[in-house]
Amino acid sequence: MGMAVSTGIGRFLGKFLLSSGLAFTAELPLPSMPVQRPLQQQSPQPKGASMKLSVFLVPALGLSLSACAMQGSDFPSLAKRPYEDGPAITDTAAPTPEVMATLPTALGNAVDAAVRQSNTAHQAFLADLPKVKQSVSAARGAEPSSESWVVAQVQLSSLEMDRSPSISALADLDTLYMERLDQEFSGEEKGAAAIIAQFREKIEAQVSSQQQEIEKLKSSMR
Repeated sequence: MGMAVSTGIGRFLGKFLLSSGLAFTAELPLPSMPVQRPLQQQSPQPKGASMKLSVFLVPALGLSLSACAMQGSDFPSLAKRPYEDGPAITDTAAPTPEVMATLPTALGNAVDAAVRQSNTAHQAFLADLPKVKQSVSAARGAEPSSESWVVAQVQLSSLEMDRSPSISALADLDTLYMERLDQEFSGEEKGAAAIIAQFREKIEAQVSSQQQEIEKLKSSMR
């Protein structure tokens, strides 16, 4: 009876541990048919087999219980979080700094004065240009120091004087522009430097046109 119970327990534990995925080594008593031997008792079951079974059984049961505990534990949910359905976060555009529409009074007066000066000089230049062209044409091919040659040179110099105020006005606007640009970099309200630059472009165009006319007249005198 005792042998059969021991064998049944051994088989049960073996199936349990194998179903848990664990391999172990244990010396279990094998079933055997009782043999009657005269004047001789059956040898008792070795103690070492029971000890080995206990040594491997305890860790195996612990691992099996740990696996069951992990299966029942709470894992992070893959469901959407509440904030994931909210509106997308976008970068807020920086506010556009205010741009000056008109120049301050003092600065505006200085720019207007430079513009008027250049316009006046340019009109005088255009008025004298036909007469100078006529004199230069008459002196074309003449000997240097001849009367026609001298007249053409004098009128060319007069034309240079006509454009001188335009060159001076351009230099004034260059100074005003650089000063205002430096102030805007230092934190002053922006926009004034851009307005000055627009007026400067107009005066620069006048000066450039005057220079081209004078260069053509000089080249025909050579």
